[in-house]
Formats: sequence, structure tokens, C-alpha cells
Amino acid sequence: LAQRVLKQWREVQPDNPKIALKEFHVRLAINDLAGAWETGQQLTVDYPDDIELLEQMALLGEWRGDNAAALGYWIRVLKLKEDPKTREHAWRLASQQFDFDRSIPLLAEIMQQRALTDIELDALIYGHESRGTPAEAEAWLRTYLRKYPSHRLAWTRLLQNLDNTGQFAARSKVYNDYAKRFTLTSAERVDWVGTEMKLFDEQAAWDVVKLDDPSIKDPEYWHARASLAWDLERDEDLRVSLERLLAINGKLVSGDESQLITLYRTRDPQRALALMVASWKRAQDPQRLVEALQLAQELQEWDQVV
Repeated sequence: LAQRVLKQWREVQPDNPKIALKEFHVRLAINDLAGAWETGQQLTVDYPDDIELLEQMALLGEWRGDNAAALGYWIRVLKLKEDPKTREHAWRLASQQFDFDRSIPLLAEIMQQRALTDIELDALIYGHESRGTPAEAEAWLRTYLRKYPSHRLAWTRLLQNLDNTGQFAARSKVYNDYAKRFTLTSAERVDWVGTEMKLFDEQAAWDVVKLDDPSIKDPEYWHARASLAWDLERDEDLRVSLERLLAINGKLVSGDESQLITLYRTRDPQRALALMVASWKRAQDPQRLVEALQLAQELQEWDQVV
């Protein structure tokens, strides 16, 4: 019946441009998706600014499983009328198809209206990583941060980008700018130290971890600080760092322990002896026992060893 009605319409009004629109809606109504798709494609050429038609074609494309074509129609809708829900649907659809050439612009354009959410930002950066365009990602992140400098994750993603591309001098500068806006975590400071050490700048690395803050409970922070203090011959800072490390972990690795014992031997030999004995009891290292016996003899404090 519907087919006969359509045929009669075309015969009676062959030059009526709206007949095709009626045919499109009828075919949708009778679930003739293939016929509606064929008719609709021509209609979008004849009526390129008809938002409702474009939305119907986008949905029809998804119903037919032609997500690539559907995405094209959603993008045309957005060019005519910005809508947050439509944009989110479009970039997610593009990402699901791994169509990063279209998902990236859909996400990047959001910054013209507002800051991206963390999910949107990560989707955009994932697109660049998957597509292999780190330079474009870096350029976009720098532009974005000039507009939205309070978006912390964007700083993190820029730092990761520069690390992946081996741009350590640029990374050091970004860390300096980042630290002016946010309180860095201990893990971030340790990471920053690593960047400065790749640039062979021990003093800059020390400046990153020179803070002696007992509230920091991250052993990696204190280990990095101790290592730099040793290299820079800052004995007092080395002692403090190793003591913090010992308090957190309850023990030190052999090398760190030897450094702390060396410091104690001249400043506080009784403490050095106590550390040697504790090390011997814990690890049963004969060398520690020999050292403890020698120091006990010097101090005439055999009761700590025997």
C-alpha cells in the first residue's frame, strides 16, 4: 500500500520537491531502512541545512550499522548548530571506530567553549598517541594550557608527551612553570629530578628535593634526596635523608646503610655501632659483624655486641 501511495504521489506531482521528503518519512515509518537511506542521501544534497533531516540520517546510519557515514552527518549537524550532547555522541562514536582523524577535531574544538573534562582530554591525547602525532598533541596542549592553566591533568599530559619525545630541556621548563601553579606531589618531584639528571644538572635536581619535610612519607623522595646529597657532598642533608628513609622502611639497603654508618662513625660512634649491630642481627652479614667488633673495641663497649 505504501509503495502504491508513493508511486501515485510521484505520478501526480512529478516536479514537487517535497515528494522526496514525504517518501523518506514514509519509508522510515514502514521500516524500509535501505530505501529511506537511499532517498535521504539525495535529500541531504538538496537540503544541506536541514538539521532535522541530517539528524535523522545520522540515526539511520547508526541503525544500519554504517557508523562512519552516520558520523559524517553528526559532524554536519554540529557545523550548523552546536550542541554538547551531540558533540559528545559524535566524538565517542568516532573513538569507538578508531577514527582519530575525526575524533581529535571534535574534542579539540570544545576548548573554544570551555575547558575539557579529564575524560575528554585523555580521549584526545589517546587519539594523538594512537595516530602517532605527538608534535600536534604538544602544540595543542601548549595552546590549551595558555587558555586553561588550572587544568592539572593537561600539565601532566604535556610532561608525559615531552618525556616520550625526549625533550628534556623543554620538560624541565614545563616542570618549573607547573610548580609555580600547583603543589607537586613527591612522585612528581622525583620524576622532575630524573629529568634534571638527564640534563646532567645536579644542582637543579637538588633544588627540586631540597625541602626537608618530615610529612613526606615517600621513600623514593628520600632516596633521591640522599643520592643527590651524596653526589653534592652535603653530609648533613645525606644524614637527614637516610634517617627519614630508615624511619619509613625500618631498614636501609646495604649501600645506604654503609653511607649512614660512615657519617655516624665520626659524629656519633655509639649510634654507628648500634646500626651495625642491628644490621648484623637482621641480615647476618659477616662484614657487618667484623665492623661492629672493631668499633666496639675502639669504644670499649662490648656489651652491645656480645
